[in-house]
Amino acid sequence: MQTFCYDSLNRLTWAGSTGTPCCGRSLTVGTLTSAQYTATYSYDPLNRITGGSLGTMTYGDAAHLHAATSSTSGETASYDAVGEMTCRAPTSALTCSGGSPTGAGLTYDAERRVKYWQNGQNGQPITSQV
Repeated sequence: MQTFCYDSLNRLTWAGSTGTPCCGRSLTVGTLTSAQYTATYSYDPLNRITGGSLGTMTYGDAAHLHAATSSTSGETASYDAVGEMTCRAPTSALTCSGGSPTGAGLTYDAERRVKYWQNGQNGQPITSQV
């Protein structure tokens, strides 16, 4: 069984299949121990998620206030002028900053759909269906 808790603005604040929900709901722990989890989420005054499963989120792109650029878990991202994510680095071993980003590069078609994703971890291109 899973339980989800929300704040007065209907934003997810707690999710889990084990532990004590912060919203006063009861939770019966299941027998599938590999699927047990607990996660809490927080938000800033601009309604951006600031804490969750990726750690603390940072929003460092003044041109795109709601686009997360990094997290304390090591993830980084960068965006183009219209706000499309152009790079995603899921670990601190990769980066989306500087002149030679090593994260996964993304390109888009004229309708702003992901057209191409270069997997930065092994260099193998993955093309989405457009």
